Amino acid sequence: MKVADANTAGGRSVPIQVTDHTSEHCNNLVRTAKYSIISFIPVNLFNQFQRVANIYFLFIAILQFIPGLSPTHWSTTVAPLVGVLTVNAVKEGYDDYFRHKSDKEVNNREVQVLRGTAFVRKLWKELQVGDIIRIHHSEQAPADIAILSSGHEESIAYVETSNLDGETALKLKTAVFKDASQQDQEINDLTVKVNGAQVTAELPNNDLYRFKGVVRLNDSTEIPLDPNNLILRGSSLKNTNWVMGCVVYAGKDSKILLNMTDAPHKVSQLERHMNVLVAGVFTFLGVVSIVLGIVSNSALAKLRTHWYMESEDKWPSFDPSFINIVVQAIRFIILLNQFIPISLYVTLELVKVIQCYFLNVDRRMYHKDTDTRFMTRTTSLNEELGQIQYVLSDKTGTLTQNVMEFVGCSIAGSVFDANDVASSMVGSDIGSDGGTSTYSKYKKTTGYHSISASKKLKKYIDGIYGDMKASGSLKDPKRIHVDMFLKALVLCNTVTTIDKDIQEQLSSAGKDVGQYMADSPDEEALVEGVSSLGYTLTSRTKDKVQITCPAGKLEFTQLALLGFSSERKRMSAIYKTPEGKIVIVSKGADQVMLPRCKNDNQVITTTKNHLKGMGMSGYRTLCVGYKEISDAEFNEWNTQYHQATLSMENRTAAIEKCAEMIENDLTLLGATAVEDKLQDGVPETISMLLEAGLHVWILTGDKLETSLSVALSSMLLTDIMPVVIFRDDMLIDSDSEVARKKNRELIDSKIDETETYKRNDQKLGLVIEGGALTIMLRPEYQESLLKMCKLCNSVICCRMSPLQKAEVTKLVKDTGSITLAIGDGANDAGMIQSAHVGVGISGREGRAAVLASDFAIAQFRYLSRLLLVHGRWSFLRNREVVLYAFYKNIAYCFPNILLACLTGVSTQPLYSAAFIATHNVCWTSLPTLANATLEQDVNPRTVVNNPDLYKITSEADRKNFFKWTAYWLTSAFWHAMVIFWVPFLAYMNNDGSGKERGMWFMGAIVYTCAVIVVNLKLAMRTRYWTWITHFLTWGSIIVFFAFLAYVSSIWKSMDLFPELFGVATVFSQPTFWLVILLAVVMCLWFDLAVDSIHRTFFPNMQHFFQQLEFLGGGKQPVSSLQSTPIHTPRQSRSNSLALSADSMDSVPSLPSVIQVISS
Repeated sequence: MKVADANTAGGRSVPIQVTDHTSEHCNNLVRTAKYSIISFIPVNLFNQFQRVANIYFLFIAILQFIPGLSPTHWSTTVAPLVGVLTVNAVKEGYDDYFRHKSDKEVNNREVQVLRGTAFVRKLWKELQVGDIIRIHHSEQAPADIAILSSGHEESIAYVETSNLDGETALKLKTAVFKDASQQDQEINDLTVKVNGAQVTAELPNNDLYRFKGVVRLNDSTEIPLDPNNLILRGSSLKNTNWVMGCVVYAGKDSKILLNMTDAPHKVSQLERHMNVLVAGVFTFLGVVSIVLGIVSNSALAKLRTHWYMESEDKWPSFDPSFINIVVQAIRFIILLNQFIPISLYVTLELVKVIQCYFLNVDRRMYHKDTDTRFMTRTTSLNEELGQIQYVLSDKTGTLTQNVMEFVGCSIAGSVFDANDVASSMVGSDIGSDGGTSTYSKYKKTTGYHSISASKKLKKYIDGIYGDMKASGSLKDPKRIHVDMFLKALVLCNTVTTIDKDIQEQLSSAGKDVGQYMADSPDEEALVEGVSSLGYTLTSRTKDKVQITCPAGKLEFTQLALLGFSSERKRMSAIYKTPEGKIVIVSKGADQVMLPRCKNDNQVITTTKNHLKGMGMSGYRTLCVGYKEISDAEFNEWNTQYHQATLSMENRTAAIEKCAEMIENDLTLLGATAVEDKLQDGVPETISMLLEAGLHVWILTGDKLETSLSVALSSMLLTDIMPVVIFRDDMLIDSDSEVARKKNRELIDSKIDETETYKRNDQKLGLVIEGGALTIMLRPEYQESLLKMCKLCNSVICCRMSPLQKAEVTKLVKDTGSITLAIGDGANDAGMIQSAHVGVGISGREGRAAVLASDFAIAQFRYLSRLLLVHGRWSFLRNREVVLYAFYKNIAYCFPNILLACLTGVSTQPLYSAAFIATHNVCWTSLPTLANATLEQDVNPRTVVNNPDLYKITSEADRKNFFKWTAYWLTSAFWHAMVIFWVPFLAYMNNDGSGKERGMWFMGAIVYTCAVIVVNLKLAMRTRYWTWITHFLTWGSIIVFFAFLAYVSSIWKSMDLFPELFGVATVFSQPTFWLVILLAVVMCLWFDLAVDSIHRTFFPNMQHFFQQLEFLGGGKQPVSSLQSTPIHTPRQSRSNSLALSADSMDSVPSLPSVIQVISS
């Protein structure tokens, strides 16, 4: 039957069905394949001809098919074009075959669907929206389903979402209906409950972490749905016998399918330069062809007096006229079409694929502890890694380990940590008398959750145990405060306990598991830390929380949960205590919590001082508060809250409004300090990036003091570096003229301050808080913000939202600077996608950042090798690929113009079709691949020890690119002149045997010279030789001679290439070899001379280090030529990159090298 369900503005209405029906929404059939048998050829060709180069060569091929128009055979363009298209089509077809195979396997899986009061088996593709299905342990969800019932006694379910986001940690889901019993009875109960019911859900979207809906039963009962009630397609049910659920989104509407979209298209700067070059060469080709057409027309007018030049003035030969000029210009375009290399794009793509393979298998970027390899998620940005100018980094989980340790806390004005008895803080007992002493640095400890070592806190807890044992209640206000603080930490979270059987299963699978499962490492650390103090979370269900504390086992009823978000920066939970009281416990960032607390000013002031000290020590901080609520107040609020949870439009805003109503007038209980230690190698890596000339920024949501501490410990800032700070309260958030004037005055004064430091040649840092940044991102202040940022060596933006991270990234990107963003969490995905290059770290916050990235690494320290070694190599190699492609084609095409000058400016080709069709594919492509994937201009360890070498590529702008283009094109034209005129002059009269040789004979010799010269030029520029390089370079030349011998002998047997018959006889003539030798020497002499002048009179850093390596034995790395800072010892640099540990004792010292060079 047809079900009347449909999408509306507020969402979709889905009647729950237990009979066969057809939904108006899409079914569950999935098709990820791009082509069908019928559509493959037309669709694939259409996609390939989106590329301008392919259209260009198709246009040339069409012109060649016009009788009498083309001076060359159609095969010279059609064969290479078909080859290029075929390679891409085969690749696409191969990939699509496996997509079809996967689609068929997935669509034909079976699932149990409720029909009446029994489950029947149906194929996945037959599912409809509104069906009730049942999945069992280890089975995958076939669609996005709202869980109605679970076989778990607590009405919960565990799922693994590794197919969606790569996370292997189990996630807890809750069922709509509780008190599951036996399956058969549950089926009957469920059928009764959902008879006539419907689910209203938001419209399909690709946000894996967002969902809102409502179940409306036939008795008008409404139950809200949120992400905890939704199991997504592709998730696997774990450690739960079964769940029943209603299909909400099926097929292409499911979230996993909606996430299968193409990543944002990113184009490297080198490719943009290449496109300009292609356009320039095409323009040059057009202008030259028109000029030659005009000159040819004039020459024809002069030669028309000869009887053999007469024509009928019709196609394809015309008398001198405008039509003749047009025809001749088109002929020259066809003749010279390979000025633009047809193989350029394919070669560059193939090179990048091979480079990415080497990146993926680089053992020095493999993290053994987590068994994580480097992962390339795009093949289009390799060379962009060598041009990075700004690195924008997240902090938590990116620079730090994201392994949290609960190290200390402040409770009611007193500080507790592992060193509190040793008086490591200013004052003997801070705050014990409500004093105003300031908080000093914690002495960092290495123990896990070192808060448990606080003797002062244990003394209070022992007193609490004593009071509870003696009288069953607490009298001392301080102990009451400590007890409530620790209980609040146990209660105010979403941490769940892991069943023992699940722990055993996960442990047997080799997974490191603890007692708790948490969405946030901070929450896990706090719950584990207070557990070590005797306040233990023992179980958590949908609405019950059991804890163990000095009062014994207590059960709290959860009445409402106001979750954490990056916008709210806090979370709250409302409970009914065992005594029947209603309390709200909240925790969050101090800037949002402290304004909501009503304590006396002395406690708040003291806590602020403690928070500042914690931040200066690099600790992550949270404030904790609570208040009691009367039953009447709660009931009134809960009515509004329940309505907000049922809202299908603006539910988030409605819930936030309710939260604002209840989260006020809190009693500040205290603050927590959690340490997140730096990853190994972070200071060394940042130091290297700074030495390489990169600007390193930290974009974090942490508070200012914490951010500063991490910046200092990571060596982004130094103790002697001046720091310009913009705090939230320094700028006025108003659009009034007065506010704008004051803001402008302050910003201008800060700019003057930074300029003063720069004039004194001082390095300086800039720190901006999120509130100030919000104001400075306004259009009227953006230019000033960028000016300040560019004047500073390091920038730290703190208390930032994910949106602000993306906005700052776009702001820097829009200046034309090449940016790299690196992060590990879902809140970093925006900035990762906004940057020119996005790098994701696979950490504890899931794989959302990895899924949004272009490259993925396991540790921040691998970034230095990625940029300084692989990025630098890729840029130098790929630039060589682009420029060499134009060079080799112009070098062999330009002699056609020289021949035209000798033949009345005709369009007679110099080369046989056999040479034209094979030039790019056979004789010059393989050495290019070898050079572009294996070449090393300097030893990788030399780059690591001397990061300044990175500036050669990072500072290579468009002007630099076209300077190199000028060199390569000059070389191409010089070589073209030599390889044409040397053979022509040598064989102008005869070939040495007294016989006259024809034009095709001359063309074969010229082409032979061209093949040898272009390959030897590349060989001369190759510094790092391997057996593969030798084999492909010399093999290409040797195989060409074999090919030349073959095509010169097949005319009689195959009636092919008659113009080349007998050409191979020149192999026996000394003149032929002398011509080749002279041409090669004259060509390469020019390149040697230019290179010598460059190295002698205009040397750059690259030349200098190449000379040092040569003097060191040719393969030895060069140690740093600068005094190495204390924080970046040379050995630690090498270790941080896990590079070779070869001894560097044989590397000559700088003074000895200079002495040798001077002498």
